[in-house]
Amino acid sequence: MITRIVGYILERSVGSQKFGYIAKAAGRLVNVDGITLNHDEADPLVQSTLRACEEQGLSLWGNRDEGSAKPSARLSLQRLRDYAAEDLRGCDFIELVPIRLLVDCDLRRPFDGILSGFQQTFPRNVPLAASFHDRDRLVVPSTTREAIDAQGFAGVTYRPIRLVKKRDKESHDTSDVVEIPWGQRAPWWELTSSVTMPIVAAEVIAAWNAKVLPRGCTTSPVYFRDPDYDDAELKFYESEVRAMPKFDIALTTERSKSEFAHFNICSQRMYQFGVAQGWECRWRPVRLIAGP
Repeated sequence: MITRIVGYILERSVGSQKFGYIAKAAGRLVNVDGITLNHDEADPLVQSTLRACEEQGLSLWGNRDEGSAKPSARLSLQRLRDYAAEDLRGCDFIELVPIRLLVDCDLRRPFDGILSGFQQTFPRNVPLAASFHDRDRLVVPSTTREAIDAQGFAGVTYRPIRLVKKRDKESHDTSDVVEIPWGQRAPWWELTSSVTMPIVAAEVIAAWNAKVLPRGCTTSPVYFRDPDYDDAELKFYESEVRAMPKFDIALTTERSKSEFAHFNICSQRMYQFGVAQGWECRWRPVRLIAGP
């Protein structure tokens, strides 16, 4: 695993004097618009850049440290983990985080939560993606569904996806649509689960709009973080997970956006299958820890 620093340091945001000082430390990381970071934290230039920011009185991790400084002195850099295959090989369970997003229809009628998209929404040769509007809702073509079903994975369920077109082709309102049959194209499906994970362990921070939420909150969307990272390794109490029925995919109790969007947890077997199938995902280890 490596830790990656991601974000921007812009002259217009920090002021020319501070930026000039930081730019000297950043060296080749400086570009036309400012300083763009998407690098290993161990890179000496990244280290010197972060030190220079702190020396200029800037708070680096504004997303995690909302109250630590005035907005004008707060950057929004992120510390993120990048995992190698060997980091995941020994994990019983892994979080499946889709990378490929399909631009589906938002605010479509009827408002029943079924995902909808135009013909161009669903490209060929994409085995798994997610909704642009509900980014943890997985969508798969029929070929992927057939491959999944052949494996007999436990907990897998599907929801239909609507194929739609604009009611009036001259209209610019992309939410005013009508459903059309899939016709000659095989349908796409939402890949979901009939299994729900226990509430995440208390060691995981759940937040929204920079406010920490109570454990097990379901009335608000959440994002998870660790104290020193802007992403999180999800942790569950091992006794609670071992008491669950066998599953290869499950959804967190906590939701990531709408009531249908939850974080996806898969088994080691499904992880290996997804890698072999070419699923474009960030895979994160799920930790099972002793109870409180």
